[in-house]
Amino acid sequence: MTMRFFRKWKTPLIVISALLGLLLVLPIIINNVDLNQFKPFIEGRVAEYTGRQLKIKGDLRFNFSLHPSLSVQRVTFENSPWSEQPNMFSIESLEVKIDLMSLIDKQLIFEELHLKGLALLVEKNSVGKANWLSGESEKIEQKETVTNAEKTPFKMPVSPVFRLVRFDEIRIQYIDVSKKIKTSIDIEVLDLSNHVINEPFTFNANGFINGRPFNVLGEAGIQSGSETKTEGEPLTVKFDANVLDSALTVTGEIKQPIIEGGIDIEISLTSKDINKSFGLVTGQSLDQYSVNVGQAIPLKLSAKFSNLGGNYELKDIDLKVADSDLKGKVLLELKSERYKLHANLVSKKINVDRILTKTDKRDVIDKEKSLGFPRIDLNFSWLNKVDADIRYDIDQILIDTLSVEHFLMSATLNKRRLNIERFDFNHGDALFRSQISIDGRKRKPVAKLATKIKAFDLLVLNKYIDITTLQQGRLNADINIKGVGENVKALIMDLSGNAQFQFERLQVSQIFNNKNHDIYIEKLGLNFTSMGSPVTFSLTGELDKEKIVMFGEVLTMASLLNNRATRLVVKAKAFEANISADMVSAEPALLELMQADLSLSVPSLDKSFDHIVKIFPEMKLDHSIPALPASINAQLRILRNSAVAKNIKILIGKNDLQGEAAIDASADKMHVSLDLSSDLLDIDSLFSSVSKQSVDSEKPSKTDKIFSTDSLPSFKFLNDFDADVRYRIKTLSANNESINNISLDMVVDAGELRVKPLKLNFAKGEISIDLELSDRDKLQFQLSSTIKNLEYDRWMALLTVDEFARGELDAEINLQGSGDSISELMAMLNGHVRVTTEGGSMNPGAMRLLSKDISSLIPFTDKSDRQKIRCAVAQFNVEDGLAKTHALVLDTGIVSALGSGEINLATEEIDLYVAPRTRRTTVMKLALVPLNVSGSLASPIITADFAGSTISTTKTAVNIGLAVATGGITLLTEDLTNKLWDEFIDDTDYCALALAGEQVAPARIRLKIDETETEIDVDKIDSEHIEALGDDVF
Repeated sequence: MTMRFFRKWKTPLIVISALLGLLLVLPIIINNVDLNQFKPFIEGRVAEYTGRQLKIKGDLRFNFSLHPSLSVQRVTFENSPWSEQPNMFSIESLEVKIDLMSLIDKQLIFEELHLKGLALLVEKNSVGKANWLSGESEKIEQKETVTNAEKTPFKMPVSPVFRLVRFDEIRIQYIDVSKKIKTSIDIEVLDLSNHVINEPFTFNANGFINGRPFNVLGEAGIQSGSETKTEGEPLTVKFDANVLDSALTVTGEIKQPIIEGGIDIEISLTSKDINKSFGLVTGQSLDQYSVNVGQAIPLKLSAKFSNLGGNYELKDIDLKVADSDLKGKVLLELKSERYKLHANLVSKKINVDRILTKTDKRDVIDKEKSLGFPRIDLNFSWLNKVDADIRYDIDQILIDTLSVEHFLMSATLNKRRLNIERFDFNHGDALFRSQISIDGRKRKPVAKLATKIKAFDLLVLNKYIDITTLQQGRLNADINIKGVGENVKALIMDLSGNAQFQFERLQVSQIFNNKNHDIYIEKLGLNFTSMGSPVTFSLTGELDKEKIVMFGEVLTMASLLNNRATRLVVKAKAFEANISADMVSAEPALLELMQADLSLSVPSLDKSFDHIVKIFPEMKLDHSIPALPASINAQLRILRNSAVAKNIKILIGKNDLQGEAAIDASADKMHVSLDLSSDLLDIDSLFSSVSKQSVDSEKPSKTDKIFSTDSLPSFKFLNDFDADVRYRIKTLSANNESINNISLDMVVDAGELRVKPLKLNFAKGEISIDLELSDRDKLQFQLSSTIKNLEYDRWMALLTVDEFARGELDAEINLQGSGDSISELMAMLNGHVRVTTEGGSMNPGAMRLLSKDISSLIPFTDKSDRQKIRCAVAQFNVEDGLAKTHALVLDTGIVSALGSGEINLATEEIDLYVAPRTRRTTVMKLALVPLNVSGSLASPIITADFAGSTISTTKTAVNIGLAVATGGITLLTEDLTNKLWDEFIDDTDYCALALAGEQVAPARIRLKIDETETEIDVDKIDSEHIEALGDDVF
């Protein structure tokens, strides 16, 4: 029996004995195996998988028993090549000890896990690349996602249980170069202990975060494995942490969180200042995220979080950030076919200004940027992943010091259809009511918007755009539009429907020339139907109580937003004038490359100007405006750096101006070109008639100056541009006289203005003027002019001066000077002036215009109303402001007046000697007396010259002086007349000399007259003593 049993079980018994022997020997074998021989294999496999080197510089040991342990010392892992630090992490030592017998109960008990001397570096470089991603792991980082139906709950084969976990001397660094974040965490000690299985374990940690101390305490009963535990029994959690001036508390129960979930906890978080806490962690401030860090931002949050039944719910939310609050609940359903989000939230106040920095006024629009929209695809695939039902009520929102009340948003999302049923709020008296829907079920999403705005105060916009001049104004709007498009641009370009905007009672105050002007817009309407249709507008209002009416259209919004050729048509009526503009802009966003037809029609210029003067009184003129119709027409073309106006045509009555104008700013200096012409300029029709100056006009006061000492305007602006000007006038008429074929050619170049020439052609005679003008240190000018055969009586008529002479005049003028005032220019004047005439005549008042004494010197010897002029020559040479006579001659054929001396243009003092001459053949004997002209240009003094004569101290001199002063040299006694006559007989032809350019300088003649001359009784002088001479005396 025994042998039979042995034979039967021999083989199994031998196997069992061998196995028992092996089990007894195996620990001895394993414990005597040197695991260090496997280090190259381990390091190679890690390098093969990660592409980086793992180095085990210390011992690798394994102690096999019922409580086996594994330890390793001095381990390093290589960092990314781009990092400045060689190692991503290093470990001084790691030891793990487990209980194998616990596997019988489907548990794995870690009796001890001890980590010491861990240095971990987690970083991102400037381009956002992370060092924890190796080459191989980067390739498999993105994995295909699976649907909920394909997901299966994860179940661990055994439950891990930790009796003792201890971390010593742990240092973790996080660096993000692009975001300039650098954080270091130093954990001195982290202990987790669970001495009794299935009882809550305790844990604590302390250390420093960026040099600031922290500590964490807590306990959790998240371990199971006891056979007495029922499946699904909740486990308790209690956690307290005080980190960086913040406190976090978590309490509650967790039911199988790893296997199926089942969290039901309460969370409480407080922070004295979230900006300070953020700074302690990152070393930065939240102001880079537009957070208002001017004062502390306290935070307090409490809520209940659960995922019972597979749904995630956050309820009893009570959040306060500064003085803003939020309460309510949020539920995310995951069990249904589609995720569904439910939210019901309320706030008493949301103070955005307290949390975020205030918005500055809008920056100036960058003209280089297009108004077009990017082609961003409208990918509404996310609408297919979740449904939603959201309601949010806010009593008050404060943003940029604005107060928004009674905000309500109610929205639903169902099967890719988003419907914002209500988006309402109030602002003061203004009401905003909106509905928005987006249908993302089709390839091209459909968007609809319905908005009504009532009584919105436009002054609010001053916080965002610079409209500080706006005093009041309201907006009403009614918008119903929809669009279809697969991207943002296509959607906007497809907008259609009806949109009406009504601006009411807009009042703008604008300062112009130190005067405040009020612009009042009673009504401004905008109407939109589609992007491809015209946008029409109309305006009625006032400018300083002057009525303005305007209407027009933009063709079209699509072209405008695409920055393509856009047409704008405007018609307006203001100031009793009609204005129209038809403009096309090739690039409306830049306000450049524009063409425009401009038209202005004024039925009566005087009435329109009266309206303008009411607004701008500084424009009032000294003369009246003619009651003539006027019109302006032009074609304007604006390029990027230039502008051209063609077909300019201005009509005022029969007066016209036409031509072209251009401005080119492409070079460093702007260039202006003008090519203008006029068929007729009728001065009489344009300006009210000016009363003619009489020869007997009142003379200026003796203290007056002719040359002003006021500073001349600066002409340095000539350095800022160059110009070419060409102007032709066929006929210029005034006072029934006309000038034909006036031509002006002017150039501005290098800061110098040159007129070469200005020509005026009369019916007989012409004037040619060349002028050079510059302003460097001082104003400098050079004038050259020639006058040929000018009928000066017609010139006097043009100048509205009473005719006192007739004849033809020739002149040659060459002058140059410099100075900051007219007075200084005259004081520095150089050059010469020569004026000649032959065969003219003058009326009796001609001499009296200068002085009764001169009319006495050259007595009127013609009983007709004209005195013949054989010749007249006035030639002065000017040097440094001193004008000296070269020839000063007036010859009537009977008597000649010869002048010599000088005029000081700097002091305006006159020192001239005028001597009479008569020919021996003259039949009539006249009393001829030389004169001195002195005083100033404004108040000349003319006296008879008896200086150095033998009668200078006698009564005779007084008598002659009285006779001269009363205009009666011809009243002198015959004896005295004969004696004066004899002294000035001279047969020299002074006309011939002066006209030939010879110098004429009369010598002073010493008079010798007896003192026994009969005294003249001036009181008895009357007209009967004057001799009337007939033509026969010549």
